[in-house]
Amino acid sequence: MTFTKTQFSFAAGEIAPELYGRTDLEKNDSAVAVAQNMLLREQGGLFSRPGMRFAARCKYADKAVALVKFVFSPTDNCVVEFGEKYIRFVTEEGYQTKNGQVYELLSPFTQDDLKHLSYDQSGDVLFLACEGKPPRTLTRVAADDWRLEIYQNTHGPFETYNGDKATLSAQEDGRLLLTQLAGYQFAQDDTGGYFKLEKDFEAQSISFTQSSADTAAELLKKVFPCAGTWQLDTTGSWTGTLKLEQSADGVTWKAYRSYSSTLFRIGESATGQNFNSNGEISGEVKFLRINATNWTEGTAYIQFRVPAFTYNLFGRIDEVKNAAEAYISLDNFPPAQNKSVAGTVEYLNYALPTMTGNTAPEGRAFYKEPGYQGTVTDESGASVTTYDTAYKARDNNQTTYALVPAYEYTDGVKLGYEFNAPKLITQLTARVNLPAAGTWQMKGYVYSKTAGWREAGVCEIGAVSPNEQTLHFDPVIVDGFAVSFKKADTTADGVVWVYELTANTKSVTLSADQMKFYAPRWGKRQGWPTSVRFFQARLNWFNGFHGELTKIDDYYNFEMSLKTKDDDAISVNLKSAGMCTVRHAIGARKLTILTDGGEFVNTSDVLTPSASGFVQQSNYGSARVRPVLVGPRVLFVTLMGGRLCDLQYDYASDNYQAEDLCALAPHLFEGRQIVGLDYQSDPTGLVWVVLDDGTLLSLSYARQHGLLAWTRHQTQGQVEQVCVLPGERENRVFLAVKRGDMRTIEVLGTQLPTTRQKAFCVDCGVQKNFDTPASIVEGLDHLEGKSVSVLADGNLLPNQTVKNGQITLPYPTACVAVGLAYTWLVKTLPLCINGQNGEFIKRLRPVCARIGLKNSAGGNAGADGTQADPLIYGADGELFTGEVRFNIGAVHGEHPQISLYGAEPLPFNITKITVEYA
Repeated sequence: MTFTKTQFSFAAGEIAPELYGRTDLEKNDSAVAVAQNMLLREQGGLFSRPGMRFAARCKYADKAVALVKFVFSPTDNCVVEFGEKYIRFVTEEGYQTKNGQVYELLSPFTQDDLKHLSYDQSGDVLFLACEGKPPRTLTRVAADDWRLEIYQNTHGPFETYNGDKATLSAQEDGRLLLTQLAGYQFAQDDTGGYFKLEKDFEAQSISFTQSSADTAAELLKKVFPCAGTWQLDTTGSWTGTLKLEQSADGVTWKAYRSYSSTLFRIGESATGQNFNSNGEISGEVKFLRINATNWTEGTAYIQFRVPAFTYNLFGRIDEVKNAAEAYISLDNFPPAQNKSVAGTVEYLNYALPTMTGNTAPEGRAFYKEPGYQGTVTDESGASVTTYDTAYKARDNNQTTYALVPAYEYTDGVKLGYEFNAPKLITQLTARVNLPAAGTWQMKGYVYSKTAGWREAGVCEIGAVSPNEQTLHFDPVIVDGFAVSFKKADTTADGVVWVYELTANTKSVTLSADQMKFYAPRWGKRQGWPTSVRFFQARLNWFNGFHGELTKIDDYYNFEMSLKTKDDDAISVNLKSAGMCTVRHAIGARKLTILTDGGEFVNTSDVLTPSASGFVQQSNYGSARVRPVLVGPRVLFVTLMGGRLCDLQYDYASDNYQAEDLCALAPHLFEGRQIVGLDYQSDPTGLVWVVLDDGTLLSLSYARQHGLLAWTRHQTQGQVEQVCVLPGERENRVFLAVKRGDMRTIEVLGTQLPTTRQKAFCVDCGVQKNFDTPASIVEGLDHLEGKSVSVLADGNLLPNQTVKNGQITLPYPTACVAVGLAYTWLVKTLPLCINGQNGEFIKRLRPVCARIGLKNSAGGNAGADGTQADPLIYGADGELFTGEVRFNIGAVHGEHPQISLYGAEPLPFNITKITVEYA
């Protein structure tokens, strides 16, 4: 008796041995026992995976790397390689270079930190979170110019207020000291923490009679801080103008409202009237006063009111002095004012000290950067080597030495002065000698030891010599200041001589005034954010079971209004039976939060401060591996690392359900953990999974077609990371691979080869196309001493050993692929016929098979216990499409299985397998 069985689809992929013979499972008819180095098409066919193209050799052979995707657009992207305290940038062509060298940034992240790295992207900025490290931003300015900086959060986040009180005072050295009065105690780990001080202003009002110039002068002295509503009323008979003026600094005033009246006399038809006016000041504290200097005659009875309001100061802890005191810097230190949020503030005039010879009594001058040591040309044209001699000064007569330097500037380098203690500065002035022609641009800068340089102002100056130019800006406390000069047009020529550089600086004193103290939510003491993700135009940071969500479209601002607004920042706490630690957040239909204790989803469609609840959906728990979003589903690794689940909303249960995607192939994960995960959408939907033993798995994932199929991938090394980027025709899969004594970055080749000549089926390989056929293939240093497979113009050549970074071909070739060989393998399930008993099946033996192929070459076929033979194709040498038949010799043993395998660097694409049994 003969029996024929055809398998038209392999859409179930590789399944566990425990499922062999399970005819009750629909997927059993489309499964295989082994699918090694094979991928699945959505139509059901299996094809050998493409090779791994060599892109770059990692900096350290003994230290792993993390791969982070940076995607500005489908055609503008790269992989960011985080290594042991360095960052590099990789494309298919290799590392980004600058001036002939690999471009690299210093990084605070060690190899141990990389497994904790969390990130998300907006435009040219990557936002980074890592356990034990302050959050950071990685900003692309150009392909070879990136900036790694501390994330500058503002207006929060803070701990809930618990009654702590504090005062501010200014020390003799100019630093601000924060003193705790009760409750919170500082620790050294508070350094760098961001805090808030809250000052309550009482309501104020006046009743004033304006009747003379003297009373008008007295009225000008009455100043009212206001950050909310105000009301102004007048009665009486008067003529002239009353002005309500506002100021940001208590010094410079400008008209805010203007009111006029004409004196009403009995018997006259007057048009004058008194008024009732109100308004609102929003944002920063403003100062209001009433200017009656344009009053003419009569008596005006004035009523003015401002309600109580609360104002906040924000700052960072620079240095902890003791448990009760810490030196701090403020983001919004109040400008000159009679009554500040910190108490009474007095600004004392401060003069820039006079230099004697080359020595300044306080601080020091600098060129380019504070502490710069280098070569500068002085006023006589001689080279000087230190900032001391570089700042020998001279006066206008150029005969004696006086205040500050005289130096030539043509390229915008900074010339400045550094204080011994912080000073409040409002303007700076440069007196210069310019060339006779052209226009020059002068920029002013302020310098902070914590925040670095910031541009304070810019202006253009013409060819007037000497020329004094002053830049004004809002008051700010700084550690130094500088100017620079550049040519502003093509007619400018020559150099700029700086004769004098001065600043309007002031020292600050404050009287103690109690304020509410809100402790930092983040810091070394409290812990830094460990996860970051965008959702609904908010940047969401998580630490422990806390979540801090920024204002909408303001990714640094955690401001919460006194009167809650929908776009305010949000603070959330996850509630469950235990204390969950957030591992990841990801935006699907709703914001999904994955913790080590379960999966949570927000309860509202739109997150607002009044609708920010989260409900636990399941209790799988999540590992640290970054999840991926596929359509509406979240794919995540479970807590112990050995399972992959997908989470999606289920309308029937009105709940989110998680399903184990490894249920049919648990043997692939036994004793192993998942350490890497990413999704490739084109040309086929594939979830790439990296195991801790270096195995690479792929899951063909198309829920809409019921497609869930696992295959495994082996290479001469261990795959450690995977990262998928978009491409022009298909996604590009980047892999970090450990190969013996080196680590490499490799890119999976195209899944769409059309000819033998274009096939790329080697690992750690290179493919070269020569304009003129050549026999020497160079650029193989990473394969030194290795035996490599060679495909030259579509022809198989004997393996060669790389020597001196090259191999020599037996003849010139136009297209060659060189790299490490790998073996693909497909093994069918044991024969199982529904309705037949085991004894009947045991007696059947395979006698021949027919394999449906498409665009294939190479390969061997056989059955268990028999010799495998090469498949025979036509003689044209092109990729084959059609059926190939092979006979199977005498088979011994029960339940024989058919095996197909190949190690040649050629593509192989199976559409069906038909086996005849007898």
